[in-house]
Amino acid sequence: MRKAVVVVGKVPRPGMVKSRLARSLGEERAACLYECFLLDTVEAVAGLEGVEVVVSLLGGLLESLKEIGPKVRVIPQRGETFGRRLRNSIADALDMGYRPVVLLGSDNPSLPPEAVAEAFEALRRCDVVIGPATDGGYYLIGMHRLHEGLFSDEIEWGTERVLGQTLERCRREGLSVSLIRPWYDVDTLKDLAFLKSHIEGWVLSGDHIPCPRTAKFLLDHLELDGLKE
Repeated sequence: MRKAVVVVGKVPRPGMVKSRLARSLGEERAACLYECFLLDTVEAVAGLEGVEVVVSLLGGLLESLKEIGPKVRVIPQRGETFGRRLRNSIADALDMGYRPVVLLGSDNPSLPPEAVAEAFEALRRCDVVIGPATDGGYYLIGMHRLHEGLFSDEIEWGTERVLGQTLERCRREGLSVSLIRPWYDVDTLKDLAFLKSHIEGWVLSGDHIPCPRTAKFLLDHLELDGLKE
């Protein structure tokens, strides 16, 4: 079976993405930054061996995705609610013949691609794999087949209760679960300041930076001092 990473994202239009960051950065800069997040995320997982990449995109087409190369397939994101869009993104990839499927957000550009490789390895021995986010949600979820209950509208999407509610549904459905390394989303100015410090640490140590576009934008084009939430 072919396995796939489905990166869930939006077309980076000003006013349509990163609303909390936009209050601090302005809508144009927030959209430019988010485009860096999305492209870095897709490029990082496109480098994984034996994994195909599908981008489930809300809001139309994104020309800059062509930079990544022909390995990336783009499908329209479907659904009226966030949970439905996640559910449909996995369902569409499964319908395309991929097994297993790992769904990955685009709010964590610093995530090492090795975390995604860990998720696929975990799926060799469990029904569901989850990457916990430090804000109480998750940045990654993977499975061999669709589990509808994990994407219910009863889950309080966008809150710190998402991970706990998802794990409780796994327990109720008798699904075996593996958790991989926790990671952080970048949604607020505080998150962005942490990301910038993380990148500066990589620069000082000479380590590989998994998000080069984001790093360049933050270090060369964005001054955070004096900005407010």
